[in-house]
Amino acid sequence: MKKGRPTKLTPEALRAFEKVIKDNVLFCTDAELVWLVNDQLPEASRFSYEAFSKWKRGKRQSDNVFYTDFVRLIKKALIAEKITLLKTLKSGTDNWQSRAWILERKFDEWNIKNKAHVDVDLNIENFSDDQLTAILKRLIK
Repeated sequence: MKKGRPTKLTPEALRAFEKVIKDNVLFCTDAELVWLVNDQLPEASRFSYEAFSKWKRGKRQSDNVFYTDFVRLIKKALIAEKITLLKTLKSGTDNWQSRAWILERKFDEWNIKNKAHVDVDLNIENFSDDQLTAILKRLIK
């Protein structure tokens, strides 16, 4: 027997998510997305930001038949946002820098500054001390 309140991740909530996402609401924070979705729902069906965060992390939703649809909607929205940002960058239109900034901060795979590893396999045993020192100096600059 299940304990706790029933989930608010319902077909009604999914329809509200779809509507908000379909209206091309891009570049909003999770808190803003929750607000926009809740604005589509009756007060009794609204959910908290904390609930949304748990849904995104999959907490306590393994038995919810609507969870897979929720994950699919969120992933589709993020992919659509990424495609829009990349198209803007590719077109070279004005303000491309702002789109690059959003892309870099919202999607980890595009954030070069956070990359702590190099994908090149180097065998440092083959380098002399002078060569290693020179490499380190270039990296530190």
